[in-house]
Amino acid sequence: MTSSDNKLVAVVKYVDMPEEMQNDAVELCYQGMEKFGEECKIATYLKKEFDNRYGKHWHCVVGKSFGSYISHEENKFIFFHLNDYYVILYKAG
Repeated sequence: MTSSDNKLVAVVKYVDMPEEMQNDAVELCYQGMEKFGEECKIATYLKKEFDNRYGKHWHCVVGKSFGSYISHEENKFIFFHLNDYYVILYKAG
């Protein structure tokens, strides 16, 4: 899966999400990296964009090293890395 300008390739580690949402997640992550460059701001950008597009209560973690154990709604989870950043984006609640 590539970003819109084909410079970066996202490697999806685990996904339970429709393809359209997956593509949005990768593209928005790329945009966030370009606009902000900080993990917290990228996560905030992804969360707010997914809340607007797909309804409230999305959560996002962006970083270079972390552990997690997450419960999520069906068809509402993606874990991928893009460049040096790992991203978990999911809906719960």
